[in-house]
Amino acid sequence: MKKPNFRLQNMAKVQKELTAQNSLDEALRLTDVDIWAQNQPSLSTLGAMQNVKFDLLTLQYQLVTFIYKTYGILAKVVDVPVDDAYRYGGFDIQAETIDDDELKELERALKINADIENLKQARKWARLFGGAALICLDGADLKEPLNYNKLQDKAVSFLAVDRWQLNYSEGNINKPNGIWYLSTAYGQVEQEAGCQIDKSRIKILHGKQAPFQIAQMVNFWGISVYEQIFQDMNQLFKSRDVLFELLDEAKTDILKLESLQTALSNSNAMNALQRMVDFIARNKNYKSQITLSTKDDYDQKTMSFSGIEGILKEIRVMMAGSANMPVNKLWGEGVTGFGSGEDSLENYNSLIESEVRGADLDTLLWILKIRCYQLFGRNVEDLFIDWKELRVLSSIDEQNINDHKFANIMQLFDRQLLTPQETMEILKKQNLLLHDTKAIRGELEDMPLYNKEQFNEQRDITVS
Repeated sequence: MKKPNFRLQNMAKVQKELTAQNSLDEALRLTDVDIWAQNQPSLSTLGAMQNVKFDLLTLQYQLVTFIYKTYGILAKVVDVPVDDAYRYGGFDIQAETIDDDELKELERALKINADIENLKQARKWARLFGGAALICLDGADLKEPLNYNKLQDKAVSFLAVDRWQLNYSEGNINKPNGIWYLSTAYGQVEQEAGCQIDKSRIKILHGKQAPFQIAQMVNFWGISVYEQIFQDMNQLFKSRDVLFELLDEAKTDILKLESLQTALSNSNAMNALQRMVDFIARNKNYKSQITLSTKDDYDQKTMSFSGIEGILKEIRVMMAGSANMPVNKLWGEGVTGFGSGEDSLENYNSLIESEVRGADLDTLLWILKIRCYQLFGRNVEDLFIDWKELRVLSSIDEQNINDHKFANIMQLFDRQLLTPQETMEILKKQNLLLHDTKAIRGELEDMPLYNKEQFNEQRDITVS
């Protein structure tokens, strides 16, 4: 005899007692401690268990791949923050120990070899799959450590791979002394599948950081950005499917046929009736006319929908909120009645600074170090990255900022803290004045003219 489940009975009893009159008081009174003391599950815990997904999208490589391929709106969640982080070049390179010509040569090498494009692609794979990597290829055996001193004048390139294209001999990719393998040969890698790669040639890009329990499941790579918008993704899919079903049933044709009852009792008559209905439908679709007998009747039932637009708007806002992106960035246009202006852009810019630019800085400096060894045969120790502003300014605001920069530089010049040549070099670096002048060639006196006259007048007064 099957034993009764007293736990389920007690839970059902509690739910039954939560009537319309006492549900709020009862829910407030029944704390987790009280309910568990009565051998009854917590109502709040039960709701959380029903709405939380314990499987990881990050581990379902094929599913994540085809979600990215199929749904453009979800591909934008991955791509747009990375593209915005490197918009208009993304950054400027500055260093004191190399001249402007060498800086231009370095920037040109980054563009010709598509280094930033490869970095962007690796970051996109890291956001999509939870991890990715850049592999440095210099023509040498990948098993050998990367020798920076032998890179000068050699062909160097970078290969972007996702986490599933790499294998590590340890269960935790942060453990030292493990061995990396490239699981499949791609592009420039002219070796057999499963080739070994020295760790000095690999730069790991982690996905979104996960709690320890989940990090163990993904070998400490990271998790996909889709994990935290999973529920809203489901709502989008379900609402879209339901909407199309409703649209299919929005108009229903009703045929009132006098011979229907007779046809139901005779199989031959049923076939004839079906042909008649098909004939009526074809005429209605193509000729906008209905052909019926005198005693038959035709009617059309139209369904009206209300509230669907509001539901879809809420889903769009929830998806944008889960992705931490403004609605107009994700969907191409704002949503009336919701904040999609300055505050949303500030939150979005913070996401780019932390999850893209901040995460890529170490990898970017590694790329620049390799390029410096390739071009100059040495490392430029004082080289640093100056990120460009994320906020897009109007032409008037941009001109006002340039005017302030110009005034500040000229104030330093007026106070004799800068020479004419130094002033022109700073103006040139700030793209405020690009003309070839006597000052930038060092052909002017160091002291400003009117200050020198004032100094002479004061000296003459002192002497007299």
